Amino acid sequence: MQDQINAELNNINNQLFNFNVTFRDHNHLNTLNQRLDNILLFTSQLVNIVNEESIETIRETVTSFRKSVGQQKSFLERQQEEFLEKSSSIYDQIEDFKQKIEDYESKLNLELQKIQDKYNELHQNFITSQESRSQQFLELKGKFIEEFDEITEDLNNKTQEIISSFQEKFDSITEELTSTYESFLEETKQKLADYDSMLESHKKSVEELVGIISTSSISGHFKEVADNKRKAAFWWQIGTIGSFLGTIAYGFYAFIWNNHEIDWPGLIARFIVTVALGSLTAYTAKQAAYNEAEERKNRKMEIELKTLNPYLASFSPEDQIKLKQQLFPHIFGKEEVAVSQETTPTSNANSDLVNVPLNTNLVTQAIQVLIDVAKGTKTQ
Repeated sequence: MQDQINAELNNINNQLFNFNVTFRDHNHLNTLNQRLDNILLFTSQLVNIVNEESIETIRETVTSFRKSVGQQKSFLERQQEEFLEKSSSIYDQIEDFKQKIEDYESKLNLELQKIQDKYNELHQNFITSQESRSQQFLELKGKFIEEFDEITEDLNNKTQEIISSFQEKFDSITEELTSTYESFLEETKQKLADYDSMLESHKKSVEELVGIISTSSISGHFKEVADNKRKAAFWWQIGTIGSFLGTIAYGFYAFIWNNHEIDWPGLIARFIVTVALGSLTAYTAKQAAYNEAEERKNRKMEIELKTLNPYLASFSPEDQIKLKQQLFPHIFGKEEVAVSQETTPTSNANSDLVNVPLNTNLVTQAIQVLIDVAKGTKTQ
C-alpha cells in the first residue's frame, strides 16, 4: 500500500514540475485530482497509528507536502502573471496587425478603383476608335467593290477576245487534222493490205519451222524417256543379280551347310524363304526386261522422228502433209510389243512362276500336315 502511495506521489510531483503542461490542459488537471483522490483512498486503508513516532512522521510529511504545495502555488501564480502579461502583449500586437490590414485593405480598394476607372476609360476609347475604323473599313470596301467590278468587266472582255481567237485557230487546226487523218487512213489501209500478204508468206514459213521444232521436241521427249528407262533397267538388273546371289547363298546355307539340324517346320520355313527370294528374283528380272523393252521402243521412236524431216525435205509442202498423215498413224498407233517375247528363257520361267496364282488355303493345309507329321515323328 505504501508503494502505491509513493508511486502516486511521484506522479503528482512530476506533474507539478511540468506545470506548463499540466495547468494548461484540463485532462492533466483531472488526472492530478484523480491521483490526489487515490492517495486519500490509500491513506484511509493504512493501519492505525499506534505510537507518537508515527504521528510525528505523518505530521512532518504533511508539513512538507504543504510547503511543496505552497511553493508550487506561488510559482504557478508567477507563471500566471507572466502568461497574462504575454497574452496582453500578443493581443496588442494582434490589434496593431488588424489596423495595418484595414489600412492595406483601404489602399487596395483605392488602387482597384483606379484600375477600374482606367479600364472604363480605355474601353470607351476603344469603342470610339472601333467606330472610326468601321467607318473607314466600309469606305474601303465600297472602293474595292467598284474597282473589282471594273477589273472583272475588263477581264471578261479580254477573255471573250482570246476565246474567239482560239476558236478560229482550233477550227483551222481541226480541218487540217481531218484532211491529214483521211490521207493517213488511206495510206494505212494500203500498207495493211501489203502487210497481210507479207504476213501470210511468213506464216507459211513459220508453220514449216514450227513443224520441224515440234518434231525435234517430241523426239527429245522420247530420248529422255529412253534414258530414264535405261537407268531403271540397269538398277533392276543389279537388283536381279543381288536377289539371285542372295537366293543361292541362302539355299547353300539352309540346305547344305546347316543340314544336321533339319526338321519339318524348319524345312518348310527354309523352303518358304527360298521361294520368296526366288519370287523377288523373278520380279526384278521381269522389271529389268520391261524397262529394256520400253527403252528400245522409245529409242526407236526417237530415231524415226529425227529422220522424218530430212526424209520429207525433198517433197513439196502439200506432199509432206499427205505423207505425214499417212505415216503418223503407223508410227504412233503401233501396239506395244509383249515383254514376254523379248526376254530370255530364264526371265520367262521366273515370270511364269510369279504369274501363277497362289492358293493360300492349300498352302496352309500342306504346312499343317507337314507340322503334324513332324510332331508324330518326334513322339515316336
